[in-house]
Amino acid sequence: MQFLQVVLVCVIVAGALQVGLWIRNAKYIAAIFGSVYIVVYLVDVLNISMSESTYIAASVGRRSASEGAVSTAIVAVIVTWILFSLSVQAIIRRQDQRGAPVTVVRTHRFSLMVFVLLSIIFGGAVLSKILTVGIAETLQLRQAVFSDNFLVLLGYFILPVLVSLGLCHAVQTKGMKALLMWILVLGLLGVTALTGSRSGLFLGAVLPVLALYAKKIAASTQSVGRDMQRLLLTVALIAVPVLGGGFYLANTRGLVESGSVLNGTDISQADVLVDLISAEAGGVGGGSSYLASLTSALPRSLWPDKPLPGNVLSSILLTPDRYYTTGAETTAGLLGEAYINAGHFAPAVAAFLMLAFLLVCSKFLDSANDITWMLGVILLVRGLNLLRGDMTNVIVPATAAILVWVMLHRKNRENFLEGSPPMTVRS
Repeated sequence: MQFLQVVLVCVIVAGALQVGLWIRNAKYIAAIFGSVYIVVYLVDVLNISMSESTYIAASVGRRSASEGAVSTAIVAVIVTWILFSLSVQAIIRRQDQRGAPVTVVRTHRFSLMVFVLLSIIFGGAVLSKILTVGIAETLQLRQAVFSDNFLVLLGYFILPVLVSLGLCHAVQTKGMKALLMWILVLGLLGVTALTGSRSGLFLGAVLPVLALYAKKIAASTQSVGRDMQRLLLTVALIAVPVLGGGFYLANTRGLVESGSVLNGTDISQADVLVDLISAEAGGVGGGSSYLASLTSALPRSLWPDKPLPGNVLSSILLTPDRYYTTGAETTAGLLGEAYINAGHFAPAVAAFLMLAFLLVCSKFLDSANDITWMLGVILLVRGLNLLRGDMTNVIVPATAAILVWVMLHRKNRENFLEGSPPMTVRS
């Protein structure tokens, strides 16, 4: 165990240096993915090995961790990091050999009519459900309130997307149209806050908006004001998800966690992996939870035996009493879900999924168009949620975001009729 701990510390240090190198070379997406992985897996499993216990949630408490399970988890998280970082470096090297990419600049129009229609349909459906069930009950039960109606469940995932894309357009327009956009965006933000979804509110709406602000600051010509705003924004990007998320949990579910930062539900994914290894859950899913993510839009009434998502499987395996009594899920996490489905091949599966989401996000974030870029930010944030959630909670909101973007963001009719090709520039 001590030897593995020394190796783990060396990998953490090397990983931090690797992330710093990615930042220096402007590979920010890889740096963000890598930073989060280092904290929720590498650092967390080191904490577990030192305390010899795991922590999943305040209502579950601490559990003793066997040396064998911790050792297996250490190897898994290290191998995953090595596979991911080497793959990223191979892609970067290939991109450098190809030279600067050609950026395609397309002119689009934002469909206000479609935005208003989507806001009324989905905002109204979700708000109606909240008022029917009750605000207090909704904040406590969260997604379980919306899962019995497909339209309402779809609205649960679409509302944060409408907030982010709507605000991105609102800052680009003026007059009565801008006023209407701001009213709708603030209204949708309020409904999103009432759903009880911390990830929907902060990851789906607040963080993308802060990212847009960061982009505008970077384009500012006032160096002194820009530096001050960057400092404040950096603090906000860290404080809002952590402090804001904790405040939201305390005031909606009455959940207050105490102890060190590493003993919190947001940074407990290595804990879940260790517990799953102790429960000998390797390979029991057989890929079923990944199939569940791809078939999430199919009602269970049409397929009663439809596979269960990763978070449900981990909840049944680790905290069945809590899950069946309160509906509270134990998040499987990237490696936890991979272990349930692929056993000892989990590192290869996890590294591949991280790399795939990184590449998808990059395609949108390379766009010169603000709204397309904003979609990339939404996908990036949801992709990060893959590290501390399950595939279903990434695929569903990501797909919803892309569909909303397709409906709202259309090529200008003049260009379509004239058949003029898009303008290309070499970045």
